[in-house]
Amino acid sequence: MMKEKGSLSGLAGSMTLYNSLAMIRIEVNYADGNMDYNGSGRIDGIPNTLWETRGLLGRSAPFGDAKLLTVFIGLGYRNLNDDSSGRISSTGHHGYEREQLYYYAPIGIELKNRLSSSDWNVSGRAEYDNFFYGKNTSYLSTIPGYSDVQLEQNYGHGYRFSLEFEKALSPQGGAIIVNPFYRHWNIEKSQITYNSRGGWYEPANTSDEYGVAVFLSF
Repeated sequence: MMKEKGSLSGLAGSMTLYNSLAMIRIEVNYADGNMDYNGSGRIDGIPNTLWETRGLLGRSAPFGDAKLLTVFIGLGYRNLNDDSSGRISSTGHHGYEREQLYYYAPIGIELKNRLSSSDWNVSGRAEYDNFFYGKNTSYLSTIPGYSDVQLEQNYGHGYRFSLEFEKALSPQGGAIIVNPFYRHWNIEKSQITYNSRGGWYEPANTSDEYGVAVFLSF
């Protein structure tokens, strides 16, 4: 029915604690940028913001020479805002603001090389994201004759893969990490919600994110 494509940039951070081979990690990501819409006409340069926060709990064990294998589960929250309100498409359709909330449970595995003082170390992570609740709010009240619509989605899944290239900055500590990643979501169609304008539903949809993050580790 429609497609959006564009680029985002932002900030990301995480804190990880290891205790007797147990792992606790908190992650926070923020990005914004512009998307180009194709569907009921075309609208370019739509502002988008993306927030995501996750808490992970894992169990680690030595694996081979100087490696650490961690299996983890957790809880994640994702908020995407797409705001074309006040814009008119190339075919005369009104744009509007949409807010998309995802709640999900990540389940994954991480293989991490212990950091040496001279070489680049390569680690990797694979993850399945069990989507269990989503809510899409379309702020249609900015268009005359319409009211806001909220639609719930309860089924879907995602997965993500990433690599870490890590190099120590000094013998006293600290490292630089280059982190290419891929993230995918596949969410099923919502239930139909009715109001005075008829029935509304959120179509089944997919999203793909490709990117590279650069971290300083302390």
